[in-house]
Amino acid sequence: MLHFNVTEHPTGAWTAHQIVEAFAEREAAPYLIRDRDRRYSPEVRLRIKSLGIQEFLTAPRSRWQNRYPERLIGSIRRERLNHYIILNARHLKRTLSCYFRYYHRSRTHLSLDKEWPFTREALKVGKIVAIPQLGGLHHRYERIADADELLANDNPFPVCLAPDSQHQDHLNQCFMTEYLSL
Repeated sequence: MLHFNVTEHPTGAWTAHQIVEAFAEREAAPYLIRDRDRRYSPEVRLRIKSLGIQEFLTAPRSRWQNRYPERLIGSIRRERLNHYIILNARHLKRTLSCYFRYYHRSRTHLSLDKEWPFTREALKVGKIVAIPQLGGLHHRYERIADADELLANDNPFPVCLAPDSQHQDHLNQCFMTEYLSL
């Protein structure tokens, strides 16, 4: 997932702006496979063309032609949205932000031989602890040096001593935010 955003009222202008945002810090993709949604207004198509992206339209009512986004949307619904009542656009954006961090950093992918998109070193020694992900809907299991220290004082939100501690802090913050906001 390169970029996402949320709005209650998507328009062609908003969609065109999101396409520019998606490629603001990276080279534009050579092509875009898209459906025939009305949100792809002439303004959007002009913006896509100005970025040098070639458009390919799927056949009407043929979701199978765009299988990767459809599979991702299905995963988001099954693993996240079906378990929550989304209150507003801000809540949806926060929920999806936490999901995408989980999706890229913790969730295994069959297409990657049950690995993660971002590699991390597997520890061989230490106790195994469960780290709640997505408000406790999923767990990531990791080995740590001293699990007793982390679980001291009946802490319901264990923190992982992973090499990427800044990322783990954000995951724990997502968990705490979801827990406290619902």
